[in-house]
Amino acid sequence: VKADIKIKYHIGYDLSEQISLTPDSILVSGPENYISELKSIALLPIVLEDVKADFTRKISIQIPPSIKNLKFETKEITISGKIEKFTEGTLNIPYKITNLPKGIILNTLDKKIQVTYIVGLSNFNKIDENSFQIECDYSISKTNNLGYLIPKLLRKPSEIKSYKMIPNEINFLIQN
Repeated sequence: VKADIKIKYHIGYDLSEQISLTPDSILVSGPENYISELKSIALLPIVLEDVKADFTRKISIQIPPSIKNLKFETKEITISGKIEKFTEGTLNIPYKITNLPKGIILNTLDKKIQVTYIVGLSNFNKIDENSFQIECDYSISKTNNLGYLIPKLLRKPSEIKSYKMIPNEINFLIQN
C-alpha cells in the first residue's frame, strides 16, 4: 500500500515519527494475470493543511481501471501520524582529535563545536552534551594537505530531526 499524502504543518510543528498505515498491506485475490500486474496499491491522494495535532484518516484505495475481476480484502486504509511542536537547541560540545602522530601537539583556537539541533519539545530535556560525540581525524587533514581539521559527528540522539555544526573547519597550529 502506497500513500499519496501532502502535509502542510503549522509553523513549528512536524511529524515526531513515521506515518503509519493500517493495514500496511492487503490481500488481493483474482486471476493470476491481473495480480501479476499489481506491484502496489495506491491510496487516493490526501492533503492536510495547517497540521498541529495528531491525525487519523480513513483513505480509500485507488483501484486502477485497467485491472478487473480482483477482490480486495479491504477498500480503506487508516493513515495516522503523530505531530509534535519542535524547538531549537544549542550546545557547545568538546571534540576529540584522533590519529595524531606521537610527538605532535596541535593547538586549536576552538576547543568546542557549537551544535544547533531541532528536536521535539517532549525530548528537549533529554538532550545534553553527552548525547553527542564529535571527532576530528588528523590523518584526513594530513592526507589532503589541509591546514584545518574537519569535525565529524559520530554520535547524535535519534530524537533530533536535524543539526548544524559551527565551525565546520578548525584551524590548528603544530607545536614542536
